[in-house]
Amino acid sequence: MLAEGVAHDVVARRMVEQLAGHDLTASAPSWDGKWLSILLRAADIPRHSLRLRDTVVAQREAARAILRACVPAGELDAVVESMRIHAIAARGGTNPAHRALADAREERERWRAVRRPPRNFVTRGPLTPPRSLRGRTIRRFHNRARSLVARAGHETVPNGMKPLATTKLVAIDIGGTHARFALAEVEDGRVVSLAPESTFKTAEHASLQLALEAFAAEQMAPLPRNAAIAFAGPIHGDVLKLTNNPWVIRPALIPEKLNVDRYTLVNDFGAVAHAVARCDAEHLEHICGPERDLPAKGVISVVGPGTGLGVAFVLRGEGDYHVGETEGGHVDYAPLDSIEDGVLKYLRNRFRRVSAERVVSGPGLNNIYAALALLEERTVAPIDDKTLWATALQGSDSLAAAALDRFCLSLGAFAGDIALAQGGVGVVIGGGVGLRLAEHLPKSGFAHRFVAKGRFERMMSDIPVKLIRHPQPGLYGAAAAFAQGHKA
Repeated sequence: MLAEGVAHDVVARRMVEQLAGHDLTASAPSWDGKWLSILLRAADIPRHSLRLRDTVVAQREAARAILRACVPAGELDAVVESMRIHAIAARGGTNPAHRALADAREERERWRAVRRPPRNFVTRGPLTPPRSLRGRTIRRFHNRARSLVARAGHETVPNGMKPLATTKLVAIDIGGTHARFALAEVEDGRVVSLAPESTFKTAEHASLQLALEAFAAEQMAPLPRNAAIAFAGPIHGDVLKLTNNPWVIRPALIPEKLNVDRYTLVNDFGAVAHAVARCDAEHLEHICGPERDLPAKGVISVVGPGTGLGVAFVLRGEGDYHVGETEGGHVDYAPLDSIEDGVLKYLRNRFRRVSAERVVSGPGLNNIYAALALLEERTVAPIDDKTLWATALQGSDSLAAAALDRFCLSLGAFAGDIALAQGGVGVVIGGGVGLRLAEHLPKSGFAHRFVAKGRFERMMSDIPVKLIRHPQPGLYGAAAAFAQGHKA
């Protein structure tokens, strides 16, 4: 039986989340092969170490043994139903969990006859696999799979291991005009679930506390007493304010005002860096450089043009990571050709100092557009940022399109500079503007400018550059920051 207090949906959710967004059918075409892959991932066992191509029969037997141990027959119906609910709530119809569910229902009848887990699977003594499962590969799989039984909350925990505790929290992403809220769950330093977000206009609520109460009213249930907050501005000081946001936040009063026992406060772009550190490879789209995953060790530079220009880094080590938040977007703008010399000259007449953020940001496109109009001796009417971005991406105006091309060149040069300065072995582009450029960046001059670093061109060409496409990077990253800071 499942351990007391461990809900059916906890097991189901973990299984669905391991399936979500991953193509787990490559190693074996059968339903059992899918389940073996998901169970391997849940147990943190590398696929290549188990030689999954050995035999489909061995995979089937191993998957069944673990499924029986984790989900006793009397509770399988409840788990499968929870899987259905969690899969429907997952991301869209492309979720591979959806495909697995139909097969799971067909197999459900087989498991009804199973009355208890195999005795030799959960004993505390030496494990002796059934004769049909003997062999080095399957023995290693069974030995490592014992930990999965503990993770799934089985009442018999081998070697004194305890089931991992799941912590519920409210993830909050506070921007200038909007605040986003979502319920999340973290476990063992990782985010295991993130519910769909609710978005509120900050102008419609007098404070963060009132907006949180409105979110609680939507949920029709008490909120968890933990919070992860991403704030679009510096988080140091007794009072936090935003230019376009009427809210005033005092960190010392957060527990009292938000009715929480524990909280994490992180800069909004620091939250994006946490998302980069913890998100799956499926959420990192290749832009340029070697088409491989980000290195597991070393510095990952994170650059994000949005309302401003965010810069952070992720230092990856042995099974953990550290996020560093910087103000790198405020370094001096460095022109690289005569046209950019003209852009700098134009901006110097408008601003006392010209930082990279004046060019490589959402408002920066308008600055480039106005500078190019001056260079071309063209008279243009004032245009708001939103309209200009839409026009530039459509390519319906030649001057706007030229400004967009120049923006991508400057972004590539800046991202390369940051990688050089931070010693980055990988680069991730984030931010709202970065996401809008997903289709445009790979075919622009971004890659050329990124590697154009003189004597270091060869080194730069070996750095993979990705674009984070997680649907909720701020909320997910805030939850990941909480998970890292409040490990059991």
